[in-house]
Amino acid sequence: MDFRLVRILRDTDVQEILSGTPRRLGTHIRFANHYQILQDGPLAEGEGVLLGYDLPEDGVHCVSLYRCLDGRYLYHDSTPRPMHHLVRRFMQIHNIPQEQVTIVDAIVQGPVSHTCAYHALTFLDIVSSVVIEDSWLVVKHYKEAIRSFFPDELVVLRVFRMIGEFHNTINLTATSIYDSVLPPVH
Repeated sequence: MDFRLVRILRDTDVQEILSGTPRRLGTHIRFANHYQILQDGPLAEGEGVLLGYDLPEDGVHCVSLYRCLDGRYLYHDSTPRPMHHLVRRFMQIHNIPQEQVTIVDAIVQGPVSHTCAYHALTFLDIVSSVVIEDSWLVVKHYKEAIRSFFPDELVVLRVFRMIGEFHNTINLTATSIYDSVLPPVH
């Protein structure tokens, strides 16, 4: 797959995917942009949120938070960044102790690709599709499903397959090198 032909997912794309997909993802996952997560209520068991927030050096970045059926929370970031302050604040507001949060350490995004939204959607799709009581087994299931020598390609193909399952207006073809998941080479 030539990543120069695949564009970055925008918040409108994510919202259209979540509202249109017939998968469990569409009914149990919500999208929050920036500080909207602080205004949302707590997550029920089996629910998740995809958070998009601004990074001064890198544009917008996406992470995921999911509440397992055993009540534990899973935090996923496809890059080696610390937990975002908005997620920490969300947990403080809803009195979620830090020991109830598992940081999923599957750092799989390529070092130069902008595929974080693809990774966040894939993570939430995988963990919300299994009905397993034990959060550790949910993480194990995710890591087994994402294991690949080409994780960026895997998540992009998974999202392509996902949007092919319902009527939508999403076109993931890049119109310029600046819209591609790969940064322009200077």
